[in-house]
This record gives sequence, C-alpha cells and structure tokens, in this order.
Amino acid sequence: MTGAFTTADEAVASTYHAAMRPRFRPHVSLLGVLALAALASGCTGFAPPPPLFTYGGPETAGRGNSEVALGVGTGVALFTDAHSGASGWFGRYRRGISADWDLGVDVMGLTRTDAGTLGLKLAARRALAERWRAELGFGAADDSDGKSLGVDVGVTWGTVRRRPWNLYASVRAAGVKGYAGNVIFSSDTPDPEDAIAPPDTFFGVLGLGATGRLSDSQEFVFEVGVGGIAPEGTKGAPAFYVSAGLRGIVGSAGPE
Repeated sequence: MTGAFTTADEAVASTYHAAMRPRFRPHVSLLGVLALAALASGCTGFAPPPPLFTYGGPETAGRGNSEVALGVGTGVALFTDAHSGASGWFGRYRRGISADWDLGVDVMGLTRTDAGTLGLKLAARRALAERWRAELGFGAADDSDGKSLGVDVGVTWGTVRRRPWNLYASVRAAGVKGYAGNVIFSSDTPDPEDAIAPPDTFFGVLGLGATGRLSDSQEFVFEVGVGGIAPEGTKGAPAFYVSAGLRGIVGSAGPE
C-alpha cells in the first residue's frame, strides 16, 4: 500500500514538475540573459566618453609654453542592475597660442575585466579672468562594445598662488553619440553585439582637485569627481572617480 502511495506521489510530483517546468524555464533564461547583458554592458550600456578630466587649476599654458600631464585613476558607475568599475590612465598636451588661449589633446585608456576603452579629445581653453577658465572639446572613443563621437564644455575656477597648494573646481557637460562596432578592440571572432550601437549618452561631472608644487615647473595633481551618466532610453546612474598624477609646464617659470 505504501508503495502504491509512493508511486502515486511520484507520478503527481512528476506531472507537477513537468507542468511547471515550461512556465519557469523561460523566466530563468530571461533573467540569465538580463544578468549577462547587465554585466557585459556595465561599462558599455552607454556610449563611451572622451576624456573628461580637468586635471589642473584655471591657468592656461601661456604663449609659447607647453603643458604636459600624466596620471592614473579609478572610477565606478552605480547602475541599478550592475555596478561597473574601471581603472585607467590619462595623458595631456597643451600648447599656448596666446596669453589666454591654448590648444591640445587629451588621451585616456580604461580597462575593466576583459574589456577596454581608448578615448581621444582635441580641446581649446581660454582664460576668462585670473581665477576662471572656459573649455571646449571634441572627442572620440573606441570601446570593446562600440565607439562614439562627442563634444564637451566646461568651466574651471581655482586659486592661483605661488604657494605649496592650490585648489580648483570644475563643472563639465558632454553629449556623446554612439556608433556600432569597434576599431581598436575588435577580435577575430565575429560578435553579433558589434552591430548594436550603444545608446547616445549625456555626462555631467563636478570635479574637485588640489595641486601641490614640486618645483617651479612641476606639480602634483589630485582630483576626485562626482557626476551622472544618462543613456538615452535608460535610467541614469551616479558615477565617481579619483585620480592622481603629475603636471608640468615647459618653457616658462611654471605654474603660477
């Protein structure tokens, strides 16, 4: 009798699981796909930005002088479904064309898990007053999951003193257009996701920094930033970064 009940129970259980399996299996598969998509696109669920660091106070390079900077940093974007982090490096060159204007290029490389981003920006800066500077940049970036073109504008305020330490703050906004495919980080194995363009994205950044004088022409730079990332059609997320490096002026007495 017990064996009969056991057999009946097993049959009922088998029927129950067979009935429930089709209902739950697609659901689990969908969650798996969403989780993989979130992890894979944690840093690339938005168009990759060009370099957006300020990296120094409101001074421009000065007529005939060159500004060179190199630094490293790390950051994180706190999206709801995936917290994406990256570490990287940053380089800058500026050439002063007048007392108030300079032109140059920024380059940035980021690494996260098994993916990467390389960004480049052409930028112009103009001193507005002793403690104020405006900036305009046009940039491009290539990411493991897409590429982009963008433009950014910024305003920087800071102290300008011949003392060991100076402080600065900047506000920056950037609009970035995403494009499908990648150039630098492409692989020999075709990836269907390469045909999908990352969403156009708006970036807003508040940067706070300090510079410490090492010599008449060199200084240490420490910068932290907080801002927001707003991909088109997707809920935005806060983002944070911290960086440190060196900045120097060639051809003058150095930072004032």
